[in-house]
Amino acid sequence: MANFAWFDDDPPQHDPQRAFVQALERLADRWRFDDLYPEHSSSSSWIDGTGIFVELQLPGLTCDRLRLRALYSPVSHREPLLKAEWGDDYLFDGVVTEGLVVNGVDASPEECASWTAAWFERQLRRPIVRREWDRPTSGLARLLPSHTECLAVVEWWFGDTEEHLWSTRGFGWSRLTKTSPSRRIEERPDRR
Repeated sequence: MANFAWFDDDPPQHDPQRAFVQALERLADRWRFDDLYPEHSSSSSWIDGTGIFVELQLPGLTCDRLRLRALYSPVSHREPLLKAEWGDDYLFDGVVTEGLVVNGVDASPEECASWTAAWFERQLRRPIVRREWDRPTSGLARLLPSHTECLAVVEWWFGDTEEHLWSTRGFGWSRLTKTSPSRRIEERPDRR
């Protein structure tokens, strides 16, 4: 592996944001995951320049739309001081659960980095399970659009709490998820 630094894509220009990323890098260096490397991380300035946005791609997860992300906004009046989420293609839209919000406290960049790193690590340790339902091969159901030629529905769930993370399905397949899935695949093992 090449020698990359964590969250090193777009170094922040402002002092609190720079201190946040530097502290987060030091904390991420302590993570011990066999499949997670600095190149799975990224950072960029927030849209209006008031914060720094950091993100982790999760190895082993077949749903490429799910990632861990955090926004540290020490000077924004529109955003909380710190927020984190399991996200999809849209930033902080509230669709995916299990987030973190810190607001109304006087906290240093290093404290916010510590909370972010702890939240990231907790999420990285959680098991994620993919459930698949095969497309029926007979009847009118075979005419409905589906995720792929053979799969009607694919869903991702937290294995520890049975909370839904994401799903892909064609129109009309909701009833199928009320039955047992055709397969249950552990995409990320329980590392707690």
